[in-house]
Order: sequence, then structure tokens, then C-alpha cells
Amino acid sequence: MQPRQLMQALEGVVADLDAPDQLVTCCYLVIAADTGEVTMCSAGHLPVLVTAPGTPP
Repeated sequence: MQPRQLMQALEGVVADLDAPDQLVTCCYLVIAADTGEVTMCSAGHLPVLVTAPGTPP
């Protein structure tokens, strides 16, 4: 499942929980090992920080 599709499906699941005080966070990555490309989707909190290897935080 692509990240966007997964987040849409999970949104429906969380909405069905009917728990107004509940906070849900999700971060989903798809890593293409052959190219090193990463596709990321996150929901619930501020976006994650991403840095390249060897660069200072």
C-alpha cells in the first residue's frame, strides 16, 4: 500500500474508535533499497526531521 493510501485507511480506523481524547501518531516509510529513495508520510504530530548521513543535526 502506498503511504497516502495507508494514511487514508488508518484515518477511517481511528475515526471509528470514537475516543475523542485519543491522540494517534503514525510515520510510514517506503525504502527503495536499489536506489536509496525514501518516501515518507506522517500524521498526528509535527513532521519528522530528516538529515543526510554525515551532516550535523
